[in-house]
Amino acid sequence: MQITLIVLSEGKVKGKEIPVRAFPFLIGRDPQCQLRPASALVSIGLTAGIGLGFTFLGTQVIAQYGWGLFVGLPFCLGLFAVLTHSYHQPRGYGECVTVAILPIAILGAILLMVAMEGVICLLMAAPLAAILALLGGSLGFVIQAAHWGRRNAPAILSICSSSASLSTLKL
Repeated sequence: MQITLIVLSEGKVKGKEIPVRAFPFLIGRDPQCQLRPASALVSIGLTAGIGLGFTFLGTQVIAQYGWGLFVGLPFCLGLFAVLTHSYHQPRGYGECVTVAILPIAILGAILLMVAMEGVICLLMAAPLAAILALLGGSLGFVIQAAHWGRRNAPAILSICSSSASLSTLKL
């Protein structure tokens, strides 16, 4: 018996068949997984879901609209989105900024669709949320750049020390 998954969503891979050759069929980012979704898509979806959970917790359970909801959440979502996106490889600044902003936009659309928040409230909060998500994403970019840059530091150091020792040789 042969089992295949068929992509139904709109886009360039619509109708593509993905054969299921191993059981269990694993979906994730690990190299052992048979289906590995794009890192940006996973980061954006995961971050928007976490944001929805914390928004529900803040507005419905704790019932307080405060600094945590309007300042902390957008900043942390931008930061978290970039750090999860750049977990496996270094990313450029433009890609990091995009990944930081999209969860905020998706979260706003979801909040509007489920009538958890009104249009006026979302429009007033959107500029602040976007700026804070950009700041969080920028910090995430700096963190990931430092992390990936450090991995290359021994190689660069060995090249510098080799060239320095070669320059001291007298021929």
